[in-house]
Amino acid sequence: MHLFKKSRLPPFSSPPRNITTSTFGSSLAFTSRRTFPSFYSSNSKMSSEEITHPTIKDGWFREISDMWPGHAMTLRVEKVLVHEKSKYQDVLIFKSTDFGNVLVLDNVIQCTERDEFSYQEMIAHLALNSHPNPKKVLVIGGGDGGVLREIVKHDCVEEATLCDIDEAVVRLSKEHLPSMACGFDHPKSKTHIGDGFKFLNDYKNEFDVIITDSSDPDGPAEALFQKSYFQLLHDALREGGVITTQGCMFPIFLRRVTGVPRNGRIGEPSQIKVDRCGWDLPRWVHFGAASLLGAPRS
Repeated sequence: MHLFKKSRLPPFSSPPRNITTSTFGSSLAFTSRRTFPSFYSSNSKMSSEEITHPTIKDGWFREISDMWPGHAMTLRVEKVLVHEKSKYQDVLIFKSTDFGNVLVLDNVIQCTERDEFSYQEMIAHLALNSHPNPKKVLVIGGGDGGVLREIVKHDCVEEATLCDIDEAVVRLSKEHLPSMACGFDHPKSKTHIGDGFKFLNDYKNEFDVIITDSSDPDGPAEALFQKSYFQLLHDALREGGVITTQGCMFPIFLRRVTGVPRNGRIGEPSQIKVDRCGWDLPRWVHFGAASLLGAPRS
């Protein structure tokens, strides 16, 4: 396997790196030495500034959704940083007392500064370390920039392109989530604002790795969980290419993701093999990982 930088270091530095291997369908842990900012302490105090958003009441953000009936995620709010209704969705970023800045799309938490690394590192490095030499990488979604940040840490990557449909997410993340959005500034990075479906239609046999970092299968991301989307991914991959895709919370979204191909043919003549992997945090996020059979393995 090729190598990547594991510790949280100044952006884009190049220290010696250790070998990390990955195997689909098994547990994988990326270890790093981290220094946690002061917002990880629960002693933070509420701001006296008025906080206004439909999801915030008595100083607490409440993620209540029909997508997961019977339970909710709540975070204590220190300050609303920005609230904007874009062409596609409701975008909210607030500063929490204990989890740093939080990105919320259509009232659903996407990431927090405290735990985002576990998602970004897992979905990016699994795919990249499962390909012997990924030179050209595509991210569909991922407008916060965290996955892009992880991709450009790999020395072998020559070009990393991100396509997100909502310019507001990219713009506001650059302003309020700089530790994630720093990947946009790397010389390897390219950004395209537009529909992922239309973007993929223009590329055949182009990418070594494609990562779909989407929101949940409601709203603008719903189409990214359909078989037609996976056909486009198949066609855009080079021989031996690898994909990973955000797989929601499997215990809750099982009925919604049953249409995603698993160990079956998507297109001829190649076959795609799909495995599921993930990690368990309070939000139980999982990933689907796939490769074109016949990929060279190191």
